[in-house]
Amino acid sequence: VKVALIRRGGSFPVHTDTDPSTGRSLSVTIYLTEGRKEADAGELRVYEFPFPPRDIAPVLGRMVLFSSCHLLHRVMPSLAEERYCLSLMFYGVQDHFPSLPVDIPGLDSELGARVMKQKRTLGHLIYSEECVRSI
Repeated sequence: VKVALIRRGGSFPVHTDTDPSTGRSLSVTIYLTEGRKEADAGELRVYEFPFPPRDIAPVLGRMVLFSSCHLLHRVMPSLAEERYCLSLMFYGVQDHFPSLPVDIPGLDSELGARVMKQKRTLGHLIYSEECVRSI
């Protein structure tokens, strides 16, 4: 369990929460900031390879669940004075997450499984410019 405070201008670079060797499998983030305005920014940007990045607003009470090992994500710069969230990580078997996020017609399932095992590396390569900018 971790409570995070991000002050004005704060952010987190592109990352995954852990690697498969730790046994952690599920990350949960719950947003705790009251009175958030859209202009406050500080969105969670997720990189759901092979899809384009998507931003999730840190709205009070919103809960976001994702794979600790596989989902590249970052926190965009916050313009709010303070932004709070609660983060939890759960241990479990990674096999509970689908190897492919969608059924891709014509994609050989064995090839798809091999590609998705490398999606952390592929994601860093595909989103390399944004990874560098986020540091």
